[in-house]
Amino acid sequence: MKKKRLMVAALAVALTIGSTMSSYAAWVESGAEWRYQNDDGSWKASTWFEEAGKKYHFDMNGNAQKGWFKETDGKWYFFGYNGVMQTGLIKVDDKVYFMNDDGSLFIGTKKIGKADYNFTEYGTTNGQPQVVPSQTWAGNGNQTNVVKGGGGYSSFSGSNEPTVKDEVKNKVDEIISGVKDSVSETVTVAVTGNSIKFNTTAESAKVAVKDSGLVSEAENAIKKLFNSNEDVQEVTVAGKTYNRDTVDNIDLNAAIVRLGFEDKSVEDLIKMVKKDYSKSVEIVTSDGTLNYTFQ
Repeated sequence: MKKKRLMVAALAVALTIGSTMSSYAAWVESGAEWRYQNDDGSWKASTWFEEAGKKYHFDMNGNAQKGWFKETDGKWYFFGYNGVMQTGLIKVDDKVYFMNDDGSLFIGTKKIGKADYNFTEYGTTNGQPQVVPSQTWAGNGNQTNVVKGGGGYSSFSGSNEPTVKDEVKNKVDEIISGVKDSVSETVTVAVTGNSIKFNTTAESAKVAVKDSGLVSEAENAIKKLFNSNEDVQEVTVAGKTYNRDTVDNIDLNAAIVRLGFEDKSVEDLIKMVKKDYSKSVEIVTSDGTLNYTFQ
């Protein structure tokens, strides 16, 4: 009987403890700061964290970083007022910077649109490439025309509000610029309005498509577009449509093989694309559809 009472008491304690334990993983607002509480009740601190495709970093006190942050390896990153790490073109205190896909500050020369911009050792540029309002910040990560929200979300209002299509178009320009840098030996690529313009170099007649890296760069570009903006729903290229469920299985090389172009020159491929697939890029977003032509 005594043993039974002990078992009942132990069960009661276990149930009491269990009833007080719950999943704590959540964003918590603390004054002007945002913190993240783990399942075990502890706080993220001095660490990186990724959620819903957005990256954050927490300082030693557990607060989400805002503004400029220098990592231990010497690389600089920039975080918005809501803690979200920024990539691509940003304007901070009226100075323009370019942040790599991993969020680190870009230094060097980059072609944006039709112009080449030199980003100095401090990350600033000698020109003023256009930056959308949603990527314009104060040095502490604050913005104007913003209704602040937690967990990496914000709402914009006012006549300068960028649409989803504006942001996607800006990202297309960035991605195409990256492709251009990778395949410049055989092809130059530029975006003008809603046209993606290809021009072949003297080497394009000598390099086979399978050896050029052009196809893999095109595949990566489509994947980056989906990863860059959750409002991108579908991308159609040369009559083939990809969505978030199928983009990881993209295989443009199979189409090249099917068309018999893997052993042909890059010059031949570009001629074929311009002739037969001039109106073949369609990007469906939550805000409408963008159409690009190959020229």
